[in-house]
Amino acid sequence: MRTPTLALTSLLAALPGAASRAEILTVPEAVVRVVSRAAGPNPALIVGLHGYGARETQIATLLPVDIDVPHVYVALRAPLAMADGGYAWFEVSTDADGITVAPGAVEQAFDDLAQRLPHIAAETGVSARNVHVVGYSQGGTLALAFALQRPDALASAASFSGALPPGLAASSDRAPLPVLVAHGTRDALISKGEIATTRDALSSHGRVVTAFDEDVPHVVGNVGRREADFAVRLDNNPPNTLVGKRLYAYTEAAYATPDYLSRDPRSYRWLGWGTATQGAPQWVRTSEFPDNPAWGVFPTIPAQHAAAREGLGIAILPCLFGDADPDLQRAGKRAPVKSRDIWLLTHNDLRQTARVQAFMGFAEAVLRKHRKRLIGEA
Repeated sequence: MRTPTLALTSLLAALPGAASRAEILTVPEAVVRVVSRAAGPNPALIVGLHGYGARETQIATLLPVDIDVPHVYVALRAPLAMADGGYAWFEVSTDADGITVAPGAVEQAFDDLAQRLPHIAAETGVSARNVHVVGYSQGGTLALAFALQRPDALASAASFSGALPPGLAASSDRAPLPVLVAHGTRDALISKGEIATTRDALSSHGRVVTAFDEDVPHVVGNVGRREADFAVRLDNNPPNTLVGKRLYAYTEAAYATPDYLSRDPRSYRWLGWGTATQGAPQWVRTSEFPDNPAWGVFPTIPAQHAAAREGLGIAILPCLFGDADPDLQRAGKRAPVKSRDIWLLTHNDLRQTARVQAFMGFAEAVLRKHRKRLIGEA
């Protein structure tokens, strides 16, 4: 029986009781979850690295869990805990110029990972010479850094929606390590130029780079392309190629630190979601503070959340995250507004499958149990 690959949103992952039973390895100062195993001679160790603000369950959506070669596929949790329940490999900062990585942060994360890999190999009984690292987003950046700096420690590396940071030193070893660099052409976080620079840097140091580009944004799995069997999707207009159930709309509200809100309201600024445009965005004009400017580019919920906690401005956040953060409070008196509908979706030919029905029932029970938190009434 094939285990379904799940494309879950951070909303479901953030809810208590949502984690499934899994084999957790005993590795010093790390949480390592076994995604799948296939017995056989000379098995490969596949190490999955999740994205910023997520956790180890996210990375399992990148690869099928039924690959038919001997392997142990594990997902590693990043070491830096975030306020919203997610984790990060290294700290980043955001400002009007975009996302910035602190000097030495990637190198430190790389050193931490390099120390853990031998322990993971020993715990799984796999040769440390047959390690393959795959990462998404920030995890992809770390996988690429490993390929650039320690090609001798890997059998291959793969990055989805990740890029090398500027100025990262390369190993003098010109090993022909296979490296996949996959990028979505509609990725709003990683530019085509950054991907081109990444591929050139790896190739110029002897790595054998495979480039893969697809017309997708900064995403992991897609149930519509059968990269997943089931999805919890936030969408007011889900594709008609999928079937499922609409539950309810989650809500959003404006949040900032108490210190920030103690200022003169005329000095408030919104944390921007996209690139700068002339005039105020529609969501600002219809807000409780329509005359205050939008500032900066904070294009993800974790980025908005982190910037708000640092006192950089007012963020629009799902109530699930904003209300749960003791360092934030709602800005203004307006009630939370409905955002996107929460849908449980699958393929029509899988809707009667026992494993899909079982998980859809579980996901619905979790989401209905925590409905008040998701609509801002907890």
